Amino acid sequence: MKILSAFDPVHERLAAGSFHAERLGTLIRQHTLSIGMEALLGEPLDLALVFISDSQENSEIPFTSLVREHLYNYYLLADVRLKMADLGNLRPDWNARPDEDQVDLWTELLGLSRLVVCVGGDQHIGISAAQALARRHAALHVCLVDACFDVSGFSEDPSCIPDFIDNLLQHLNPYLGFLSFIGIQNFLNAPTIGRQLDKFLFDVLRLSEFRKVPEEAEPLLRLSNFLSFDFTALEAAYIPEILGRRPNGFNGVEACRLTRYAGFAPELRWAGFHNTRLAPGFSGADVSAQMMAQMLWHLIEGLSARIPEQPSEDNPEFTQFFVPLSGFQERQVCFYRHNLSGRWWMEIPGFGEASPYPGFPRLIPCSYTDYQTASRGEWPERWWKALQRFDLGSFSTENT
Repeated sequence: MKILSAFDPVHERLAAGSFHAERLGTLIRQHTLSIGMEALLGEPLDLALVFISDSQENSEIPFTSLVREHLYNYYLLADVRLKMADLGNLRPDWNARPDEDQVDLWTELLGLSRLVVCVGGDQHIGISAAQALARRHAALHVCLVDACFDVSGFSEDPSCIPDFIDNLLQHLNPYLGFLSFIGIQNFLNAPTIGRQLDKFLFDVLRLSEFRKVPEEAEPLLRLSNFLSFDFTALEAAYIPEILGRRPNGFNGVEACRLTRYAGFAPELRWAGFHNTRLAPGFSGADVSAQMMAQMLWHLIEGLSARIPEQPSEDNPEFTQFFVPLSGFQERQVCFYRHNLSGRWWMEIPGFGEASPYPGFPRLIPCSYTDYQTASRGEWPERWWKALQRFDLGSFSTENT
């Protein structure tokens, strides 16, 4: 197994036995010199944490170690019964390995844990992880939290990764179901790319829209099985030591809200938190490390609160609503609301178990707003985009 030689151990001072009984660190088993990797892999995990250190970082205590110290010292969540492990830091030589080796490594990890969380590195780490996920799922539903679209030639911000979306589409085109963006800031992106992405019917929740109705981010994350979160999407005040910080972005509460939504998402298998490099002149990153640790704490809280939700007309846990839509062959749209969580789904008509698009869900997560829109006789944007995706089939990457 590649996983046995891919990670450097966590420092012994962060071992589970060094924390008070009510701290989170007592629940997260660590790969240390005294506790080998094999000891952590004896049974399936609910959460596997992996970290990627910045090889150019010049600080007494690495950013990854600071994140661990804060995360492990936060207090336990109530009634947490998760099996969690910190597998250590990815060895620097793995960045130079062939792509196939990296895909194999993430494939092994995804087979060992219900959710893999990666902290550090740039967003391109996620390309090989997404390819690994595609080996295990018929369709990839990707959510990107970012201020920029990260498409070559379209972003005016030098901190944006210029070809991330290009590579994502190139490598994942046959497997890509939904692709959504959360946190986009218009003044950092050329209008041309917005129009281009509209052609592909991708979902975009801009920062200003999120601020008005933050709950609209939840269905996008609930649908996703892959999440890439650019740390520089936060306001500079919350990540003051990080390279690429900006004056506008998510505040700390909003970022934690997003990660809680992500942890609660039943299909999420991979969550990457990238672009954590320190800006020149900083030898430490305590505030930014606290911010990252709190985001991870809320993700774990969401994961611990996951409940199985299977909307169907026979499931008494759901209430079913039928809404007629004008101009759609006099048909009705079926909505489901979970009686406990209050979360909503809507049915895509004409696609059942025999759908010609494997992995494309018959029911997609939605919000109460979508139900209200349909109740006025209007077509919810999320609904008609899904219908059009069926007509388009796979996405083309030409002209991107």
